[in-house]
Amino acid sequence: IQSLITTNSGLCSNITDSSLAAAFRSFYGGDSDADQWMNAAFDGTTVALGTRLIEFGTASLPTRTSAARYGALTLNILMALECQIFQAVDATCNGLGVDNVDAQLAWDAAYALYTGSEAELEEGFLGGYFIYSLSQTMCVEFGTCKHDSSEARINTDALQLFVTGRADITNGRCADIREKALKIQALSRVPIIQGLLRALYAIKEQADQRDNTQGEVFAMAAAVAPMVSQCSTGSGDIIFKDTGLSNGSPEDGVLQGSFVVVKSAIESAYNCLGIRCSNVGGIVTLSGDGFLAKAQACGGVQPVAGAGLIPSGSDGESPKTSSSSSNKGPSGGAVAGIIIAILIVVIVVIVGALMMFKRKRAKQSDSTTTTTTTPPSEDDEAVKTEEETTIETREIT
Repeated sequence: IQSLITTNSGLCSNITDSSLAAAFRSFYGGDSDADQWMNAAFDGTTVALGTRLIEFGTASLPTRTSAARYGALTLNILMALECQIFQAVDATCNGLGVDNVDAQLAWDAAYALYTGSEAELEEGFLGGYFIYSLSQTMCVEFGTCKHDSSEARINTDALQLFVTGRADITNGRCADIREKALKIQALSRVPIIQGLLRALYAIKEQADQRDNTQGEVFAMAAAVAPMVSQCSTGSGDIIFKDTGLSNGSPEDGVLQGSFVVVKSAIESAYNCLGIRCSNVGGIVTLSGDGFLAKAQACGGVQPVAGAGLIPSGSDGESPKTSSSSSNKGPSGGAVAGIIIAILIVVIVVIVGALMMFKRKRAKQSDSTTTTTTTPPSEDDEAVKTEEETTIETREIT
């Protein structure tokens, strides 16, 4: 595992194309790598990556914890994944290994880094922490998949590319495997971009100042800024400066940066990164019938039918049009009215029962106080004497 996530030695140091490892070193300068960023998050220290200062010294422990958690995914895991797929491409195109075994092993390792070992989609349960699981979470929030447990389109496409790519490696098809590697790279970056946009929106537009949200922004931006910088240096700088951990204080960037500016900078690089507006989507409303203000998808893209955490329509599809209104069930207002009416009836019944109970108790009390005690008759005395005699006889016996 350590050999997979060490970005400045081994196979990743030999990758010179558009991989995240190469982008990271180019953006931060010199021999900078993700391990230095991660160590600073763990230790709470300041680290200079080239000319850029990463300041975790003033960040809280919850912020650093969140940054380390997401940084392991956005930097170490994603970076190792990209190194493996391009290692497979190089081995295939250069004819390295017997029967391209080296390429197949690298390709399989990339697949494992994409999915993890605990990702499942069964009865709505989703485990794991790798790219696959993050894609499943983000697709719901960005309106690119239904709210149910169906697989995200990003994941479906990526896994299919992994399967068909292995056949390309076996047959030594260099151009085909390189094309698939670039597509997988683009798809695997989508949930990282979505994660940055979602966390930054929470801070800037929803007044979420929780430390763990800031840590998430820092980790996502640490990967997204170098990606975008490969397409536009200026846009990469904007993302870095507006998302914190620059200028000596974590608060400087996050609290002063602009969500709209960062979103625009990222979207300007979509074509260069091989990403479409429909891949990313926008941050949807709870009902999934639209996007939140300032968080719309680019290119006029709309949420898919059945998107949102609480989708419109009971069947998980888009709300029905007015032409089918006669087939609709009760509206939300009607349902609320029915519930209120039922509560009122229940309250009336309970109050009525209490009043009847009190009246009955009152009558019983009155009957007790007005009843006179009659003296026992001679027959009663005789019966009593006879009973006492019988008891005495039994005791003697």
